[in-house]
Amino acid sequence: MADHSPGPEKSASVEIWMIRHGESEGNAARLVQGHTDSSLTMKGTSQAKALGHWLRAEGIQFSHIYASDLKRARQTSVHALQESGTEMHKACNVQERYALREKFEGSNENKAYRECAFAPQAQGINKRDWRPPGGGESSNDLQHRAVSELGRLMRVHASTSDIPLQHGKSVLPIVALFTHGLWMHECLKFAISHSQIVSGQDKLRRNHWGTWNFPMPNTGIWRLRFEWPIRAAVRAFGWLQNVRVHILIAGQVPHLAVQSTALIDKSQSSMISFMETKSNTAMSHDKNGETVSRKRAHASPNDSMDAFKHRKPNQRTKLGTKPIASFFATKG
Repeated sequence: MADHSPGPEKSASVEIWMIRHGESEGNAARLVQGHTDSSLTMKGTSQAKALGHWLRAEGIQFSHIYASDLKRARQTSVHALQESGTEMHKACNVQERYALREKFEGSNENKAYRECAFAPQAQGINKRDWRPPGGGESSNDLQHRAVSELGRLMRVHASTSDIPLQHGKSVLPIVALFTHGLWMHECLKFAISHSQIVSGQDKLRRNHWGTWNFPMPNTGIWRLRFEWPIRAAVRAFGWLQNVRVHILIAGQVPHLAVQSTALIDKSQSSMISFMETKSNTAMSHDKNGETVSRKRAHASPNDSMDAFKHRKPNQRTKLGTKPIASFFATKG
């Protein structure tokens, strides 16, 4: 007698890369950008090109590419794809999406943070529902827009588990979204809290409020693989039921890590050389007031570095620390 019992439920899956734009003119000036259409700085262009080099070195090929229609995101996608190799640049046309835009800040746009209006502290006001003057979006407005777009793209580009492998490799779609910091933050906050984390939870960190922290450096990458039952119901914001997520990259800049390390090594080498010279030869005065050169005992580079590490923070040279810190600019 034939066995008509249902087999394992088929699932759908897709890999999503959320990539923040490179440093923009607004980031450099520390302005609230929102929908203000600022271009990349020279540093931002270099970051985008470094991303492209890294994608080519890692053999990453996106199946679909979307970008916010604001300049800083579009330019990041163009520079990254040009540097990633002609094959992907020609094969993938970047589709611009208004839904991937940053949070609209109303009359706060293009202002320094200290000049902006913020949610009042009055009792009973939900800060996430507060909208900036001038028709700005609330945090909940942005989350609704961001999650709806992510859910739509997941459903459109999902691969089902019964699709065979090609040449021994998975045909899992890899969708790249070149977008903005607050967009990514609201999207990730909802998606991860409404999904079962299968792997990669160790990559997440909590802030001092106990909620998940989502780092958003310029050209930072969040690489996530989503899975869900094919017959899953669509929930609020267009999100699917019973979604499972694998966190593969969490807000990192692997393409900039090499550059940062090289800059630090170079800075430390210069500092060690300088400290060795100063430690081997010191100027002192004899009893007659005449300047003499006095040789000190040889100090190794490790001794010099140990002395440097034990200085107070405000006494340390900034050599070697600025390259990394400067990547973490204002969201936007």
